Amino acid sequence: MARIIRGNWSAITDGTSYSGVAVYAVRLLQHGRVVRICRFLGIDSEGILTIGMTTNLDRRRRGFISGSKRGHGHSAGNLLYPLLRNRPSRRKLRSPAFQLAFKAMPNREAARKREITLTHQYWKRFGEVPPLTSALTPAMLIANTRKRRAPSRVTPSDR
Repeated sequence: MARIIRGNWSAITDGTSYSGVAVYAVRLLQHGRVVRICRFLGIDSEGILTIGMTTNLDRRRRGFISGSKRGHGHSAGNLLYPLLRNRPSRRKLRSPAFQLAFKAMPNREAARKREITLTHQYWKRFGEVPPLTSALTPAMLIANTRKRRAPSRVTPSDR
C-alpha cells in the first residue's frame, strides 16, 4: 500500500536545521518500532498521529514536545498528554517515542493545501483523520472535495 507521508523520519527530540514553512507528520514508536494504529477502515502501519502545517517547523516541533510532556504546547501534544498519563496507556506504552517527517513549502497557502491533501488521502484510506489531528475534521474534508458549481449565467432572454 502506498505511503501517505514520504520523507525521512527523525526523532522529534532531534532539532531540525529548518525553521520555515512546512507540512509535517508525527508518528508513534514503541521500542524502536512503528506502532500500528487500528483505524475504522484498516490498520495504519505508518503510525501517524497527526498531519499538519506550520510557518515555523522548529517552534512546532518544540511545542509538540512541550504539549506531550506538560500539557501546554501544540494541540496534538496537548491531546496526547492525558493519554500518556492514564493507567491503561502507561501499561501499553511504556516508553513511547515520536518521529517527525516534513516537507519544506514555499509559503503558507501551499503548505495548507498540502496538509489538506495529505489529510484527505489519510481519511479516504482509513475512514477517519489521524488520531491527534484536530484542525481538519471529516466534515471540512468532505466540503473541500465537493465540486463547486460555476455560477449560472443569466441572459437577457431568461429574464
